[in-house]
Parts: sequence; C-alpha cells; structure tokens
Amino acid sequence: MQRRTMFLFVPAGVPPCLPSYRRSTCCMCTDRGLAADPSPPVTSRREVLHAASAMALAAAVGATNLLPRAAQAAVFVDTEKYGDKEMKVSEINRIKQGFRNLLSEGPELLASVMALAIHDSLTYSKTTGNGGPNGSLAYELDLAYNANVKEAAEAVDSIRARVKDASVADLYAFGGAVVSEIVGGPRIVIQLGREDVKQADPVEAGDMDGLGSGASAPQIKYTFAKSGLNAAASAVVYHGAYGVLQSIGQKNAEAKKSMAGGDDDEDAAYEEGDLTYGKVTKKTRGAVLVETNVATLKLPGTKFDNSYLKELLALKKKGDLSELSARDKAMLDDPELFAELQKYAANSKLFVNDFADLYEKCTMLGVKYESAGAT
Repeated sequence: MQRRTMFLFVPAGVPPCLPSYRRSTCCMCTDRGLAADPSPPVTSRREVLHAASAMALAAAVGATNLLPRAAQAAVFVDTEKYGDKEMKVSEINRIKQGFRNLLSEGPELLASVMALAIHDSLTYSKTTGNGGPNGSLAYELDLAYNANVKEAAEAVDSIRARVKDASVADLYAFGGAVVSEIVGGPRIVIQLGREDVKQADPVEAGDMDGLGSGASAPQIKYTFAKSGLNAAASAVVYHGAYGVLQSIGQKNAEAKKSMAGGDDDEDAAYEEGDLTYGKVTKKTRGAVLVETNVATLKLPGTKFDNSYLKELLALKKKGDLSELSARDKAMLDDPELFAELQKYAANSKLFVNDFADLYEKCTMLGVKYESAGAT
C-alpha cells in the first residue's frame, strides 16, 4: 500500500486570511466570530499602501497579537531540530543506547515503553485539533489511566538526562519502535523533531478513560474514535500488542544478559525517499524519517505476533474467563470488538502490519511542520 502525503507550508505568523492565502471564507476568522473580511474595501492608493505595509509588518513580527499559538493546539515538528545528518545519526545512536540499557535492565517494561507513545498521542482530538504526541504525558502521569505507563515514563527520564537535545515526545515515539524490533516485530519508521509542551493537554472528561485498566468497551472505543482512528480495529490491535509484549517481557525478565550486547556504535539508518515496513510504503517528501535499526537487540526465542489474541479467543471458547482482566473481557463481550479480535486472531501477518500502521498514525496525530524544509 502506498500513501502520499502533501504538506502545505504557510509562513509562521501570517494570518490565513491575508490576500495570498485568502479563500471565500476564512475559517480562522469565522471560528473567532469575526466576518471573513471585516475591514471595509480599500479604495485609494494611500489606503492600499498602508494596508500592504501593515500586513508586511504583521508577518515580520509574527503577528502574535493575531495568531497566538496555544501550546497544546498541535504537535509542532521541526525537521531540522537535530542538525545535519552527522549530528542526527550521533544523537539517534545515543538514544538507541539509552533504550538498550533501559530494556536490558528491565525487559518487563517492554509493553509499557511501547504504550508511552499511545498514551501521549491519544490526547489528540480530531474535533478540536488539541493534543497529540507532544510530551504532555510527562505532566499527566498521576492520572488513573496512565498508571501502567508511569514507571516507564520515569525510566525514560534517565535517557533524557543523557540526550538533552531530544524532546520527551520524540523519546516516547522512538521507544516503541525500539521495542518492536527487540521482539522481532515490524520495523517502524519514526518522524523526529517534535517540540514538547509545558503542561498537560486539555482533554474533556472521559476522553482518555478508554486507556484505563478497568475500561468498558464503549470507553475503549471512544478514546480511539475521538482521535480519528478506526475505533474497534485500533483498540484490538493495541490490546493484542500490549498483551504479547507484556507476556514476552515477563518471560524474559531473567534473560537480561541476552539483551545487554556491547557498546558498539551501530550505523543508524538515515534515508530520504521511499521507506518500506510491513505493508506500508511512505513517501517522505522531504521530511526526515529515521529507522531505529536495533536488530542486534532481539531477544532469542521471542516473536511479536497475534498469540495473545489467539489465547483470548481460545479461553472464550472454553468458557474460562475467570483470570481475565476487565479489558480482556471487554474485547470478548463487545460484538464489534470481538469481530475485530476474531479477524486478527486468524491472521498474524495482518495483525503485525496493522500494528505498525497504527503506531505510526498515533505518533503523527496533529503534526504540523515548522520548517520550510518539510514542504
């Protein structure tokens, strides 16, 4: 499957209702309760020159009085954040080594490290455009639905201390891709360059309850749906991925030495053009995409697959649900979720590919590019 994405670059600080970007109705002005063209028509040459000068000045100073940028309004990505190619590869290798050390000491964190990016990303609301993978999770760790990722988030802080140029949001996104490779999962391409926000994202009551340990089926589906994702399919894929990673982590908690490896500086894969993983081919169109390239960290005897979903299906057929969690039961009891569970339990390749696709989509929710080089 080939996806082509085009990004429109509008200079920072230029109101979209200026003549060069004018549409019949300006959505930003309308949203503010203003008319699309509130000023009277300019008729004289003096007025034309005055208006042109005002617009040029507004663009030069960023027009901050007209377009305040709310910290949570979007996920801002600077594709030049890590400098040139040599600097970028060096920084990626340091991040990679940090996750190597973290997961060699605690393979039981595999599932929660993967979940960091999902929890950080699903604050995104398709309706408002607020939230997304912007590092706000660091300010939300005491909320009940983030209990299962709190330890992993605190552990990632130790990596941040050694790679100070990296944003927390990038580390969350990068960590899940490393986890996938460690367990023989799909190679996930991660866009780097996110800017961190300085506060929790503004979410409505109930928006994130679907990530809680005791979430009901409606809550689970709503949390994914309000971010613009296919609710049932996305929820089942995430549940299956978390379950199999948790199982692998627990089984390998005593196999730490097999993950330790050396301190060799692997070549980071840095490419622009067509990048393929699973069933997805992504056209970068100038955006910098970097593969984690940590194949040497793979745990022996592990496999990222649909086995957790198959186990749930087998237990349902036996009628043995006594040991299942509330989320497990929601997957089996809700007709819509159960239909997706059956589909993925029957096709491991589809499950693996759709996990890669879901993870990438989550790490790109609400992204806006700040660099002209991203056009």
